[in-house]
Amino acid sequence: MRIEKFHVRDFRSLRDSGEVPLDPSLTLLLGKNENGKTNLLRALALLDRDKTFDPDEDMCRYSPVRAQLDAGQVDPATVAIVSAWFTLEGDESSLFSTMHKDFEDIEAIAVTKYLDNHYEFEVDHVTFGADAHREPEEEPDATPNLLEDAETSLSRFVELIHAS
Repeated sequence: MRIEKFHVRDFRSLRDSGEVPLDPSLTLLLGKNENGKTNLLRALALLDRDKTFDPDEDMCRYSPVRAQLDAGQVDPATVAIVSAWFTLEGDESSLFSTMHKDFEDIEAIAVTKYLDNHYEFEVDHVTFGADAHREPEEEPDATPNLLEDAETSLSRFVELIHAS
């Protein structure tokens, strides 16, 4: 899997990154000090299943959503924080066919993590959810773990950024 683009909303100092496309061969993250570069990488790293959002720590203090959350007007399960779109490479798409016959020819998958730490996945414009804290169900050996593949791709991306 290769990350194609991402979108971060209401995270720490970042109000809305918009959709940020990534070049397949080189991506640079440039900006003045204290302008959110590290927070952008932190948000991407939080796609990891083992990491969770802390609303008190991670919600953007400039966001109107923060005040709405504090007033109980917004459900954390409706607040998307980070989304990433991935392109499947090589035979990765054939692995998805073991999950469902309609997934046989997919080329891309989108993953969104919400403030309450649940995930939603989109495959060919069909959205389905996953609970971040649910114990994994028994899976056949051939069934890929979508989150682990996404996390691996993000981990590689974050490592490359830190290495440069």
